[in-house]
Amino acid sequence: MRPSLYLDTSVISAYYDEREPGKKAQTQDFWKKLGDYQVFISEITVRELGKTQDAQRKGHLLALIERFEVLGLTSAAEELADEYVKSLTIPEKYRGDALHLAIASVNGIDILVI
Repeated sequence: MRPSLYLDTSVISAYYDEREPGKKAQTQDFWKKLGDYQVFISEITVRELGKTQDAQRKGHLLALIERFEVLGLTSAAEELADEYVKSLTIPEKYRGDALHLAIASVNGIDILVI
């Protein structure tokens, strides 16, 4: 069985990020290895990518994630994210990151890529 892998929004965005050519190249190389994993994203990821202002870029980003399984934001994940923030493990201003981590944790994902 392939290990499960959760992709944070920033990883997907890096695929087309012209501002950091090295990171873009690394991300595109990494993408070629995704077949070795069962890849997951969350509804938060879909929502964040959907806010991309440039319509063409948004279309490219959404096309990248079409084949990935989308995990929902559950009350258990929200409670865990709150606990991450409450325990000061993750600052409040990064609650979105806490939600990604919590969704991956609640779903037993093997690897979180941020």
